[in-house]
Amino acid sequence: MGHEYLEMKNSNAAIESYRTAVDIDKKDFRAWYGLGQAYELNQLYSYATYYYFSAACAKPTDSRMWAALSNCFEKMDKNEESVKCSKWVERVKDKEQFAMNKLAMLYKAKGDFEKAAYYFEEDLKRRKNNESFQNSEQTVEALQFLTQYNIRMKNF
Repeated sequence: MGHEYLEMKNSNAAIESYRTAVDIDKKDFRAWYGLGQAYELNQLYSYATYYYFSAACAKPTDSRMWAALSNCFEKMDKNEESVKCSKWVERVKDKEQFAMNKLAMLYKAKGDFEKAAYYFEEDLKRRKNNESFQNSEQTVEALQFLTQYNIRMKNF
């Protein structure tokens, strides 16, 4: 029911439904994740991180839990925590191919261009056979960054 309430943009009812589900089964990662989504939609990121972390603890091998946690930390300007979560996404087999680009962007924002270049290159290698990715904004941004980086480093 919580998922349906979220679809209808009724986050209060969704939260109540998810809380009931968590009361019934503390290991239900979907209920914890839903609570995180509800609070993230309301831009209450510190609450969302608590619930996403609970979801990640309930199902630590699901990359989506860690990706959601990484996004919240980034929105709270906690880039170190976001990096750690994104690295965890990669460790548990990143199904959505989220982590490499995310790590590149986080390192670029921190000014660590060497690591950003490494992760952009890895992201491009991993996705090179994916046609939808080849024409994406992420590809353009990665190629622009790598071009500027290599010119700066005199890697012709």
